[in-house]
Amino acid sequence: MLIISSKNDDFLSTIIGGLNNNKKFEWGMEFSHIDFVPKENYIEYNYFHTISPILFKDENGLYVTIENPEFNNVLTEKTKKKLLHYVSESELVDFKIEKTDSGFEKVRRLYIHGNLNHASLCNLKITCNKKVADLLFNLGLGKSTGSGFGCICKTENIRLYK
Repeated sequence: MLIISSKNDDFLSTIIGGLNNNKKFEWGMEFSHIDFVPKENYIEYNYFHTISPILFKDENGLYVTIENPEFNNVLTEKTKKKLLHYVSESELVDFKIEKTDSGFEKVRRLYIHGNLNHASLCNLKITCNKKVADLLFNLGLGKSTGSGFGCICKTENIRLYK
């Protein structure tokens, strides 16, 4: 399974066109079908599930995981800073990210190019407007989202990703 989200419709069209033109990949992988997952984001708050772990560090270069009591605050502030490239500050007035206690929370320790990274899997309640929720769904959370970290989905849709 390959999950792709982007706010760039041209990019998504190129990917879909390429998949339809060339169904064979390396290492025996083959394209079979595309499932479009519906998302209905709400105005006040939305619940998201991490499909891939969220990776980020604080201002001192230390990894921040769900084990850190400041996880919610640091993730909220880092995400606000990222979102300011796409929305105005007024659209982020009530913006807030909180991990929810669901029993799903895990810290993953992953080696990438010989470096040990610490990342978090969890469920999140994100307070924001619909436009910001749509952006987060497409952009992901934390660092290295283009490399597969921080992919999120609506909790009501998690069965579609398994």
